[in-house]
Amino acid sequence: MKFIPVAQAETMTTDQIEELLAQTEAEFIVFQTVESKTTQNQMKLFYEKYPAEFTSEDIFYFLANPVYTRFLRKQENKEPFLTEGEFQFIDDIKISITTYLERDPFLVLAENYSQIMLRRSMVLDKIHSLEQPVTFEQMMFDIFQTTDSIMKERILEVEVLPKAESFETLDLDAIFALYERWHRVQSTYSSIPLLNREFDINLLNYLINTRIGPAFQAEVEQGRTENARQILTRLLSELHKFEKVIVSELVSLGYYFVQIPIEYYGTVKDDQAFMKAYMEFSSFLFSQMHFNSRQYYLRYYRQATNALYKAVRAESEKPLQKCYDLYFAEK
Repeated sequence: MKFIPVAQAETMTTDQIEELLAQTEAEFIVFQTVESKTTQNQMKLFYEKYPAEFTSEDIFYFLANPVYTRFLRKQENKEPFLTEGEFQFIDDIKISITTYLERDPFLVLAENYSQIMLRRSMVLDKIHSLEQPVTFEQMMFDIFQTTDSIMKERILEVEVLPKAESFETLDLDAIFALYERWHRVQSTYSSIPLLNREFDINLLNYLINTRIGPAFQAEVEQGRTENARQILTRLLSELHKFEKVIVSELVSLGYYFVQIPIEYYGTVKDDQAFMKAYMEFSSFLFSQMHFNSRQYYLRYYRQATNALYKAVRAESEKPLQKCYDLYFAEK
């Protein structure tokens, strides 16, 4: 298993990748775009301890062990609990889960390459089958699109934190341009509407969960309601462009754009411009059946969702105030 540092994955070509692969005989390789020693060591450890996992498939995507992350959230001391050379929670989950590109379209983004293990021979076969050199990311899309399956290995015992963006660093034009670009690529490769819709929904959920949502949350928590309002209104204008069937499945909107403003209602309630924008946004969500969101496992999310639904129906903020007082205000 060989980790190959790739500084500028988006601008590389398959010719350059072939040169890099010629420098190793490892059975599996990882194109490392983001360096994390902990993640790297755990991937190596798993590969060495469980060789039978890697006999039949060509692509393995490593991600956080949900049992471990839930355990970590409950600890006051957030230091990692992993003992070098072993896993604590690997027996508590089903390790391998088969997936495919439309289910996890964010695999095409270079930021995730560091957690993807590829069989070296398969990559070389793909490169040799090309009529002419293509970009690195185009090669990766081709590989994901044409493979029979991608194996998820939920074994990483690492603390996963959201990308803490802010309004100043959030480029919504770039985010939606990124979505649109991959939407076009997927549509070119596939003529199956249901698969293309699944790709769109899951990619949008990922972008909301890793970029737009954390930025909005940070602005609300810091009381910068004007910045938060601008994110909200711009996002709403973009959501209006999508079919109802897509918006209704954007479950990542739930925590950030349903619960967070209610959780921090004491901070945002005095900004009437923000509250007006928030009620308009919420009214649109419920018109798209967002009330049926699948994120009820979050603490107090059901109560927040019910309160927002009542507020939209009554055109009144009173249910929000009541929910805030009951569940979120300091006692």
